[in-house]
Amino acid sequence: MAHILIENEQGTKQLAAWVAKTLDPVDCITLTGTLGAGKTTFMRYLLQALGVKDDVISPTFLLLQEYSVLVRQKPIMLYHLDAYRLKGPEEWPELGMDEAFETGIVCIEWPEICANFLPKHRLDISIHFEGEQRRSFQLE
Repeated sequence: MAHILIENEQGTKQLAAWVAKTLDPVDCITLTGTLGAGKTTFMRYLLQALGVKDDVISPTFLLLQEYSVLVRQKPIMLYHLDAYRLKGPEEWPELGMDEAFETGIVCIEWPEICANFLPKHRLDISIHFEGEQRRSFQLE
């Protein structure tokens, strides 16, 4: 487990770029934290580091955004899911994410609702406020 204190948004960008370099083609990342903590900002920088040029928006209302990225010189799909609007774990199977876990990278904001469906091998990132500008990132 690592605990990292980020002083500003540039630090978030650097951390996301580092995580991007460590990804394998079939990884899972979960992002937890309160509203406005920086989950989507982290994802925006992660996707930029993976070569996405398009605007990255929160999938809160769409639930799922898909992006084509390059990981270790290999094109792969990255699935950015926001589980905030799921009413309960019974809705998870309807999303059809089983194949995504086997073929691409899956990043999930608000993963608590679908915790029983997540792979055991994953990177859990928890983001918390530590003052006005500072963010505390915990990686497990």
